[in-house]
Amino acid sequence: MVQPRRSPREPGLMSVGENKLTTDELGEAWGEIATEIKELKSDVAEMGQRVDRMQNTHDAQEEELDHYMQEILTLQESNHELQYRLEGLENRSWRSTIRIRRVPTGAMPGSLEDFVIRLFRHVAPALKAQEVILACTHRTGHLSQTRG
Repeated sequence: MVQPRRSPREPGLMSVGENKLTTDELGEAWGEIATEIKELKSDVAEMGQRVDRMQNTHDAQEEELDHYMQEILTLQESNHELQYRLEGLENRSWRSTIRIRRVPTGAMPGSLEDFVIRLFRHVAPALKAQEVILACTHRTGHLSQTRG
């Protein structure tokens, strides 16, 4: 079967003038798209620069934080050393008193005085029992209640 020829004026077909107008509109749209893409590229580049600056700032802050953490650790060690030295000075300053901390409750089957004398024999074997003069001994509380 032979189909009839369509005429150029059939519905749905454009004339040359109409086609040119559409081509011009497409060219304009393409130019606008290209402009928008350039703006997007510029925005992305600017955001990349901002991210780089933020990373550099973050790295510098991280280094500074590490420095301060090290200083804190050094100061804590110094503080512990000073507390230890202060306790030693306190132990020797007031009426030749010696403070013994953290004596476990079960370590003293007898009296506290017996425990102290046994402790001195262990620490200073050359010291005779009669050379140790105990004016008084007392316990300050359970291990959890004493400060250390």
